[in-house]
Amino acid sequence: MPKHKILSFDFNFDATQPDCKDKLRAPSTDSREKFKRNQTDKTSPSSKNNAVKPITYRRLYNVTLYYLSRFDASAGKVRDMLKRKILRTKMKGGTVPSEADEWIEQIILRMQELQYIRP
Repeated sequence: MPKHKILSFDFNFDATQPDCKDKLRAPSTDSREKFKRNQTDKTSPSSKNNAVKPITYRRLYNVTLYYLSRFDASAGKVRDMLKRKILRTKMKGGTVPSEADEWIEQIILRMQELQYIRP
């Protein structure tokens, strides 16, 4: 595929004049180098958040509240969602406390008391 030159035009010139070629100019190599440098310095959004957030009771509770604010769910669906969250954290290398399963059941009971989820 041919490389295209980007030209900047000065529209206040007469093409019949002999110096009209001076009005058409290709971008300087400095600007091309600056563009390349800016493109390589950018990082993707996913690489900025490499740290895995730890699983805590409060985090699972907040995740549940956010999920229930978006979806009408049963206790089983909430339990599955929280277990998937824990599994993803384990797969990313995060630490999961041994009492995480107990926390899930406590959170589900609390949400049922508040009538946020169906039994």
